[in-house]
Amino acid sequence: VIPKRTEKLFQETYPIEQFHEEMFGNMYLDTVAQAALSSSSSSSINLPPIDWLFGPFALRAKHAPLWLSYTGTSYDAQIIPYVQGIRHGIVTTSLNIDFKANAEMKAMEEGNIDFVTKRLKQLQIWEGMIDRAWKDTLMPLPPPFVDAGSFFEKGGKNYVWSGSHGDFFLMWGSFVLVLVFYYSNKYRRRIVFKKKHSFDLSTLKGRSSN
Repeated sequence: VIPKRTEKLFQETYPIEQFHEEMFGNMYLDTVAQAALSSSSSSSINLPPIDWLFGPFALRAKHAPLWLSYTGTSYDAQIIPYVQGIRHGIVTTSLNIDFKANAEMKAMEEGNIDFVTKRLKQLQIWEGMIDRAWKDTLMPLPPPFVDAGSFFEKGGKNYVWSGSHGDFFLMWGSFVLVLVFYYSNKYRRRIVFKKKHSFDLSTLKGRSSN
């Protein structure tokens, strides 16, 4: 499950260069995906528009080796495993969320030549790479951590996820982290608002509650 930022808040709260770069990047990645799926044996896969460049996502624990076994070191380390999973038939869907970026980030990065250049380079890395990811010979899925069945299995000194319980906790745990991040920012903004717009409650005594 890949959360998708609603466009209104995306545009209002992100640096304008990042908004346009990631909107175009998402459209480009969607277009390449649809073209690849329609011309392959995977044409039956129904893939919705995806916010490829957002960041957070939730997955079943058994699919984690797709990311852990990938050797890329940049943004491709998240996006290419998406492609591989989709090609393997792993159901991928989207969920709209009202996400607000940090206002300090917008103020610092908007109009800053270093960050504007960074956005341009982020777009350029997909040229060629994403086409190859859709067209190259598809390697077998990496094996899951352990066989399904138990909750935890002790491996040496470490505990590893296994079975449906591991899937459940990793998938919903990812969602909880996204929600905690969202509401912690929302709560912090309320505190800042109250500090900036505080008033003496005693002045309201005797006034109508209407």
